[in-house]
Amino acid sequence: MRVHPFLTRVFSSKYFLIIGLILLFSAKGYSQLPTSATMTNPRVRVLFTTDLHSCAKQYPYLATFIKERKEAAKKEGLGVITLDAGDFSMGTLYSIFYELNATEYRALALMGYDAFIFGNHDFDVGLKSTAYMVYNSRILGHELNPITKKPLKFPTNITANIGAGDNETFANALKYLNHSPYIIIPMGGIKIGVFGLLGKDAYNMTNVVGELDYLDPIETAKKIIPILKEKKVDYIIALSHSGSLLREKSEDFKLAKECPDIDLIISGHDHEAIFQPLTVGDTKIVSAGTGGYLVGELELRKDSYKTRMTKYRLAQISDTLAVDPEAKALFDTLDVKLVSFFNKRYKISPDYIVTNQHDVSSRMEGGIIPLNYEIAKSYFWALTTLPHQMQVDSSKLISVVPSGFVRSSLPQKDITYEDVFNVVPLGRDSWGNPGYPLICCYLTGRELKNLCEVNASVSQKLPDAYLTFYGLNYHYNSKGIIFRRVKDLFVHGQKVENDMLYPVVTDLYTANSIALIKEKSKGILKVQPKDKNGSPVNLNKCIVSATHIPNISNSDLTAWLAYSFYLRDNVELGDKYLPNQIDYPSSTPLIILVISGLLLILLLSFVIYYFVSRRNIKKDK
Repeated sequence: MRVHPFLTRVFSSKYFLIIGLILLFSAKGYSQLPTSATMTNPRVRVLFTTDLHSCAKQYPYLATFIKERKEAAKKEGLGVITLDAGDFSMGTLYSIFYELNATEYRALALMGYDAFIFGNHDFDVGLKSTAYMVYNSRILGHELNPITKKPLKFPTNITANIGAGDNETFANALKYLNHSPYIIIPMGGIKIGVFGLLGKDAYNMTNVVGELDYLDPIETAKKIIPILKEKKVDYIIALSHSGSLLREKSEDFKLAKECPDIDLIISGHDHEAIFQPLTVGDTKIVSAGTGGYLVGELELRKDSYKTRMTKYRLAQISDTLAVDPEAKALFDTLDVKLVSFFNKRYKISPDYIVTNQHDVSSRMEGGIIPLNYEIAKSYFWALTTLPHQMQVDSSKLISVVPSGFVRSSLPQKDITYEDVFNVVPLGRDSWGNPGYPLICCYLTGRELKNLCEVNASVSQKLPDAYLTFYGLNYHYNSKGIIFRRVKDLFVHGQKVENDMLYPVVTDLYTANSIALIKEKSKGILKVQPKDKNGSPVNLNKCIVSATHIPNISNSDLTAWLAYSFYLRDNVELGDKYLPNQIDYPSSTPLIILVISGLLLILLLSFVIYYFVSRRNIKKDK
């Protein structure tokens, strides 16, 4: 067959080659786009929470919001992913049912969460109790929807950088949790990879340090991300219980810098509500505060070859929402059990009124936080007034309350026992009752000075570490050399002696944290709790019992009980020795340091010049 001369010239020309290459690359590019079957609606809605802390009263409203947003997404043809970034337990009285009823874990399942991670407070009751929580979620009907009686679909735990260690009970529990380092969710034409991390500081604040297999978060992320990329995910989400409050110095900012392939970090631990996403390179960092009052919502949209985050917001969850009947049924069961427990243990009800309206500020005023100062006074009063097994010298006794232990303010209304508990809601006593117990240990005057250095040198960058004292005040120089800023200390008006032992009352959580001061200060600040003879002591042997107090059985004197009784009895404890840490902003130590540095540099320069000159003289000879 004869070919037209024009076509012959075209096929033999360089233009044919160019046209062919264009068509080839175009075909290759289009082949990478999702097919019509997967591109029907290349959008996904992501709902997330952080630091729910046993917010059982919020469950009926949270469940309504989540279900309504899922229903709206369904009408739009969108899929929905629901995630939680840790500390779903501890923080209200309902946390006492953590083990036996698996309340928080069942609530996540009931509300339709896909995945969650552990935060530090999820281990407050220890590994075995956490394991029993998992087991108990699968028995006695706990695995069923309380109304429909259909099996619940429990979310996957994706805390990638922890393992069970030698604890066989917890190892088995992780299997029940379907524990996995990551999950991949294909939805709406988008393939999403999600993994989780427990931060270093958060881990060091747990009660299980040394019991878990714990891996470096960033190194763990660097191993998981290539796996997710190999599986060709379009978007990578990290649930990180590490915190971003310190911004550039925070663990989550460092994670974003070290692992730029992470598209989104959902940050927990700091209780910060981030209303506008933080940006580190191409990574976005978001958080939804605490207590279930906010839910984060965003949309992932696939445009061309890139999946992007859009429509970010924090939605407020209020009691004006309709009540979800299934979550309400779960909450009502807990409420009945809570009232019964309180009547049995304390001969009171959680909703009994402790005191009338009580206005006390939780903001810094003149070097103190009034609410924290009042709690510190309640510790002192409890140890010197209520019946217990310990004897202490009240003229030397001081009390300590860190800001991080105080979780909320008192409401502006009649205050109930439950309201007081919510101010200091963490932990369990040695009987398994809600709240950390008070302990009384001894520190030397030199160690008290080191405690004050935490305020003078560290707390500006770590506000939760700020310590409020009762019975102790001190002078310091804010411009002095770090860890050497505190000058004079006074306990009840008397100057502190370095080697004298002073009794200190605080809660068990704070006492355990004090033991970490040496590590955090690289060995500069040494604090070792002791007994009255000056020997290192097991803090569990320093717990103050409440069994001598009328109407209380099988209980330690917890922080919230001490504060409740203090308010109930309208105690007025004298403020003769206010903790007015006087700041002497002298630059003299800094000037001395600078001058000393300059003199050292001059000396080194002279020595170098001397030896170089001698070497040159020898060469000339």
